[in-house]
Amino acid sequence: MTQTHVLFDLDGTLSHSEPGILGKLVEALHANDVPVPPVAVLRTVIGPPFAVGLPAIGVPADRLDRVIDHYRREYTDGGGLFDTTCYEGVGEMLDRLAAAGKVLAVATSKPEDSAAMVVEHLGLTDHFAVVAGADTGAGRTDKASVIARALELLGIEPGPRVVMVGDRVHDIDGARHHGIDTIAVAWGYGTPDEHAAAAPFAVADTPKDVVELLLG
Repeated sequence: MTQTHVLFDLDGTLSHSEPGILGKLVEALHANDVPVPPVAVLRTVIGPPFAVGLPAIGVPADRLDRVIDHYRREYTDGGGLFDTTCYEGVGEMLDRLAAAGKVLAVATSKPEDSAAMVVEHLGLTDHFAVVAGADTGAGRTDKASVIARALELLGIEPGPRVVMVGDRVHDIDGARHHGIDTIAVAWGYGTPDEHAAAAPFAVADTPKDVVELLLG
């Protein structure tokens, strides 16, 4: 592959964030009298915007905003934001890509300010030219709009020199909206069936595989 710019999803791609996200989400569901589904079902909300993911697991429309507000407050102020770690091999992957001259960026459905704090907490800030995230006030709520934000901050147009690396169908569909290929990662929260249906350019089983796909 000959891409010069690599966009990375955060949750499920760089960061194993399940403990913090699901812990605070369960609290928010309990606080708003919403039944808590099994963990396997809860895990499906990690990655896509909550406005999409929560109704899919049974959060009623009339309680959706309250659940999201409660979650965001507790996730940020209650420590869930930093209850996360890098996946094994991620640091080396980023080092090798940067050494090869790739320009790296984060494009995540997490709110942009929260994403920047997580990237800093993980010690990855210096690896990325930009960190782009969601902003409901700016109408930036889906992955396609987040990718557009990343491209704008990078000062580049979408095209074949850009690739997205992510774990969920929303990463693949959001990138495809801009004509950008995606490498789906198998270590995150997406499933093999999800990846097969979304048809990414390639699937990587490990961070080392991402490097090999991009550097040949």
